[in-house]
Amino acid sequence: MHALLQCLTVGAAGFVGAIVRFGLGTFAAHLVPDRPWLGTAVINLTGSFVLGYFMAAFGDRFPMGHPMRLAVATGFLGAYTTFSTFTYEADTMLRGGQYLTLALYVGGSVVLGILACGIGVAAGR
Repeated sequence: MHALLQCLTVGAAGFVGAIVRFGLGTFAAHLVPDRPWLGTAVINLTGSFVLGYFMAAFGDRFPMGHPMRLAVATGFLGAYTTFSTFTYEADTMLRGGQYLTLALYVGGSVVLGILACGIGVAAGR
């Protein structure tokens, strides 16, 4: 696949992933306005599940560089999930002295993210 076409594939799917992330994050903020980190947690956990599922169910069919793998794994999910927002929110909790919330957020995100990915892999097989 030509490099320009790969870039366009990742960019188009990334655009969709970013819009879905924005919509879900905005929706979560309206539902629970006093917990701005909740949307990020939901986004990252669902993204972990979808990536696990996709790679288990279709990973062998779409080798690295294939348009579908680039679109889903790199483009859509790369824009949909957000490690930088996660770390910024964790830093804000740390600086604000919210140590219990910080521990639950970071620990829960990592443990539940791995669990969500594992469930996705199992569902994909």
